Amino acid sequence: MNGNKTTVDSSSLKELLKSLRTGGVSLVENDSFVGMEIALYTILTYARVKGLKVTVEDMFDTFPVYMKHLEIMGLNVKLDDVNIIKVGGTRKLGNTILRIDPNEDPSVYVRKLERALRDGGRHLYLNVGLERYLAFQGSFNSVYPLIQAVTSNLGANERFNIYVVDIPVLRDLEIDPLPLLEEMATSVLLLEGRGDYMRVKLKKSYLTLRYGVDEATVSPTEVVSWVSELGGG
Repeated sequence: MNGNKTTVDSSSLKELLKSLRTGGVSLVENDSFVGMEIALYTILTYARVKGLKVTVEDMFDTFPVYMKHLEIMGLNVKLDDVNIIKVGGTRKLGNTILRIDPNEDPSVYVRKLERALRDGGRHLYLNVGLERYLAFQGSFNSVYPLIQAVTSNLGANERFNIYVVDIPVLRDLEIDPLPLLEEMATSVLLLEGRGDYMRVKLKKSYLTLRYGVDEATVSPTEVVSWVSELGGG
């Protein structure tokens, strides 16, 4: 891998996944037609291969919708042992361990979330739908405690923390929270549509410093094929 652009293959995909660090906060920004589905499929498959417990914070049934998309695409992910924290929404998927009313005071919400994640051991925490919660609240000030909770995940040495957000929803917010989220995150990955391909842009990653790579173009079909190879180690 050298230069500013590269061709992604299965080995470089593994290298990107290996760059995830416990105690860090990874932000995946999707601005691609199937980017969210591909990102979730990759993350959940990698967690299963590595034997990681998974806790998904599902906001407004965002996670079940994308899992249904994957099912329609013929990509099934085992979710029986995935713990779910439901924030609003009614669709059941996985093992629900906590329900949070989105109308609750954000500071109370954060305390409940922290208790649920405390002492979880080595595991993957995946937040899906944060942009919808921000849109629901409407005011940046009202959700600042939740934004601060992202920072509190830094240093959680037994936990991989990943936030997956949909850029089109954030564009409609009065105040764009992305700059603050990107500042707090230890790594930032942007997925953009390029016809039948996706551009993968490493906006913040140690791989950029290590290899001088900041973006790549990849076919979603190829990514699915490479992810299936992860099962071989």
